[in-house]
Amino acid sequence: ADHAPKPGAILLSRVAFERPLFTDPGGTEIELVFAAGRDDEAFTLRSRPAGSDQPWCAHTTGYARRIATAPRPVPSPPPASAWEGAEARSSFGGKAISGGPRWRVGSRAIEQQGRHWRRVALAAEHAPDLTVFDLHPGLFDGALRDAAQRTPGERVPHTYDDIRIFGALTPEVVCVTELRYGARRRTGAIRARYHRDVRP
Repeated sequence: ADHAPKPGAILLSRVAFERPLFTDPGGTEIELVFAAGRDDEAFTLRSRPAGSDQPWCAHTTGYARRIATAPRPVPSPPPASAWEGAEARSSFGGKAISGGPRWRVGSRAIEQQGRHWRRVALAAEHAPDLTVFDLHPGLFDGALRDAAQRTPGERVPHTYDDIRIFGALTPEVVCVTELRYGARRRTGAIRARYHRDVRP
């Protein structure tokens, strides 16, 4: 990410996804509002129908700041042969929620030695998005898919305790998910390893 200190990262913490953002047929105003604090900046993503004076509806809140830290070690990814036969998927959402074309990334998933691995790829026409997005929504959603599928009950609202952005993404990434089980809740530890040359 161009905005991350070197060495270091952009830290997004206490990110609360409160409700999905649905666009209005007549248009939707969307705002990302920042408020400076002592150690970080609070942010709110909110919307309302275009041209209206209705109250803003908050969808996501959290905090952002720069930190000096190094990436945590991640396991070595599976060999290219491990992906042979893995079914390619491009779905997003479900019966009640769908998204635009940038959310429909291609992915393949395998399980190896107790870890859930996923290869996530943008469509070629959306690769230029990476010059704009430090954290592409489609790649981010794809990286979290294994944790989401294994989380029981309703998944909205939910929170992300700690998201660290160390650098620019590539059009295709390999992600590993490790699930941690607690006494009262299930949490997922998501670690991603990025490759500029990921072969089919």
